[in-house]
Amino acid sequence: GFDKLTDTIYEGKKNGETVGYCVTVSANGFGGKIKMIVGLTPEDKIEGIEILEHSETPGLGAKSTSAEFENQFRGKNSALSVVKGKTDSEDEVSAITGATITSRAVANGVRAASDELKKALMPHRTAMRRSLSSIRKAPPSQRPILPPICRAAPSLPELPPHKWVRIVLKKIAGVRA
Repeated sequence: GFDKLTDTIYEGKKNGETVGYCVTVSANGFGGKIKMIVGLTPEDKIEGIEILEHSETPGLGAKSTSAEFENQFRGKNSALSVVKGKTDSEDEVSAITGATITSRAVANGVRAASDELKKALMPHRTAMRRSLSSIRKAPPSQRPILPPICRAAPSLPELPPHKWVRIVLKKIAGVRA
């Protein structure tokens, strides 16, 4: 199922467990804005990216929509860097030849998606830490039964997912759309 956490973040669940998030972001490429959706695991690993719209140069930056380029991001940490030529590190992706600006823009979009997700989840984590702290200080007889952490996040009834949410969430642990 899907829960819409914000206007740009969807949470993917399987059997009641969060398996990933889809975050839509825009980044400045060579030819203008690049709109993409980034699939992230709860551990901040990239499960996939999908370029939705762009104005990049045909034959150069437009290659950012190719599976070969997009697949480089899968399984990497969101704090990745773009290099020309072959990659030497796990958290590097190879720039598209002749389109380094576009490649860096996509990487910047991935980092922005991760940052946006962290900001969206932070109030809930802080609230839970405060709640847990105050509960631990209370005498055992006055400690309430804790609700599941998912009740701390805004939860909406299942929404009919957009096509791009289905595409990315299918890549994340086989969530059925």
